[in-house]
Amino acid sequence: MTHALDWKQAHQALIELSRARGALDADEGTLLLAALRSGTHRRLGCASLAEYIERSFGHGPRWTQERLRVAEALERLPRMKAALGAGELVWSALRELTRVATPDNEAQWLEVAAGRSVRDIERLVAGHAPGARPDDPPEPGLVRHVLRFEVTAEVLATFRHRCSSTSTTSCTAPCGFRESAKVRCAAPSSDCAARAPATRSLPTWSRSCAAPLPCWWLEPNGSGLLESTYEACLAAQDRARRAATA
Repeated sequence: MTHALDWKQAHQALIELSRARGALDADEGTLLLAALRSGTHRRLGCASLAEYIERSFGHGPRWTQERLRVAEALERLPRMKAALGAGELVWSALRELTRVATPDNEAQWLEVAAGRSVRDIERLVAGHAPGARPDDPPEPGLVRHVLRFEVTAEVLATFRHRCSSTSTTSCTAPCGFRESAKVRCAAPSSDCAARAPATRSLPTWSRSCAAPLPCWWLEPNGSGLLESTYEACLAAQDRARRAATA
């Protein structure tokens, strides 16, 4: 485009671009599955598809994981795949819808998602299990929460050193940080459990470290996080060492 566009032309151009992007997203998912199933990464000397994608196209493992998940789900959801290809739904919306959609409820979720933003769809999907219908009451235990922590390089190095020198037990935390699955929280489980609210049991996985996310402890009233960074593991380890030598 070499000339200035008026608002109508700009609007129409953006709509056409969005539709074209939807079609490309649909094709990309299909090709990613084909690459995975044909072993493209092995033919090109990569240990995994994630490594191949990152080396060839610059996308991280999380991007590849989500693209594959959505593409595989869309193989069973032809209406949603068609909506993506036609630009009627953006990929980010289908990322959420495919967490709950099945061939039996696909039409219902498409109906409630029409005209809504991705944020609205996230709220609609939250608390629903795969196969649930949009009008089913949400289950609070299924609502996903994201915890992120940022630390300095020095702090991260200290944390990794402490963990690697204390244990090599595989981490059981369902957090997706596979690259850190060789370390485990150095804090005694009894110490972590003692910090949990008396009325709630602390899940086993919440006591496991997965750098950069370490174990986290709830405050006594359950309202928030107490020692929610790597210091929790280190402090608990130091307390245990002092108690053993006292």
